[in-house]
Amino acid sequence: MLYLHQSGYLTTRSDPGDRACYLTYPNMEVRSAMIRLTDHEFFLALRWQEKRFALKSDLTKCLADDNFVSIFPVLNEVFSIIIDDKHEQGSRREWSIECLYRNAIYTFMCYSKIDIRLEEQKIIERTGLVLYHGSSIVLLEIKVSNSRAKEDLKSKLVDASEQMAKYAKSYNAPICICIVINAKKRQIVMASINGDVYKRVSGKKKKTPGTYERIGDLEDFRDHMQKSKAEV
Repeated sequence: MLYLHQSGYLTTRSDPGDRACYLTYPNMEVRSAMIRLTDHEFFLALRWQEKRFALKSDLTKCLADDNFVSIFPVLNEVFSIIIDDKHEQGSRREWSIECLYRNAIYTFMCYSKIDIRLEEQKIIERTGLVLYHGSSIVLLEIKVSNSRAKEDLKSKLVDASEQMAKYAKSYNAPICICIVINAKKRQIVMASINGDVYKRVSGKKKKTPGTYERIGDLEDFRDHMQKSKAEV
């Protein structure tokens, strides 16, 4: 990232009256070239070519309808065509895999011509995904977990929301989305949107598999976890 900035392929910008700064491409030529490069870097070329137009159309429709829950299945489709060896844990730490997914989402959104930016979040010492959707600002926080235990997933979701809370105040009434991804399955297994928690519906249930249903409130999860720790 540093070398890209120093060489002029990325530039730092900020909005008037906004303390936050963000990294962006200096012009459309560089943006197009970088997206082509990252297409090759992240995605299986043939499947990406086959699916990208449909996925772009689905994403655009979800955003037009302000239906953020419906974005999750679209992102799952994007994750399914990430090159296999990039999912291997091996020496990779969780934060490294989280960066992989963050970059894949960023690449896909840029390709779809969505105004998404990598903004420097000094409080958590890394860049965050910020989507500018009409008059709304959407913050996206990502966590990775290979555990299927509900308590572990809830813990990850609470951690993600607490990280986001550190920098969300610097934005004007943002829509806060936290997602927990199972890297082995390449799926968002649990997520929250402004405190409402959603879980992926499995094929065993009568409801449509692959969709998401609301299962509770983030504050309730946080209170439950604090009580459990206190009892221990």
